Amino acid sequence: MEFSSSRIGTLRLYRVSAENFVNDGVEFNAPGNLAIYDSRFTDNAYGLAVLNAASQAFVHHTSFDHNTFGGVYTPSGVATVTDSSAHFNNAGFSSGGTLVLSRDQSVLNVSGLSAVNVSATMQFSACSIALNSLYSYSTNAATISGSTPGTSLVNGTTNGSLSAPGVLQ
Repeated sequence: MEFSSSRIGTLRLYRVSAENFVNDGVEFNAPGNLAIYDSRFTDNAYGLAVLNAASQAFVHHTSFDHNTFGGVYTPSGVATVTDSSAHFNNAGFSSGGTLVLSRDQSVLNVSGLSAVNVSATMQFSACSIALNSLYSYSTNAATISGSTPGTSLVNGTTNGSLSAPGVLQ
């Protein structure tokens, strides 16, 4: 499903299942807001791709499994993902824009978290990032950090380093 227009308010998707798309499960390329709840994205290129710098996406209680390139991908724009999971993807969660993760699981992917360029920002809190075959997280001089206080589990090989933790307000 591709969503693009010159003007959009908030698009809300509830209990969506996007499976076996050659392209992305949801490709959001519009300036505006996207909210996804209680959904499943399986066997697509990316489960969710946020492609517009003026886009903001919120995802809650959604699974991203067995997508060729990744679960959630934000090359630009902002995405916040809570209480969700990514399994058996190339990258569980990857960002070139801004990606905020809270209470998520990124398990059994090639890379759990991936910051794909130097302008990327990724923050995570209370996440489980484990059993990924190549890296738990990989950065390319990008800002990637946990939170203080935080209870994230990061288990496995890493590429790059975490920035100083951010403080939850």
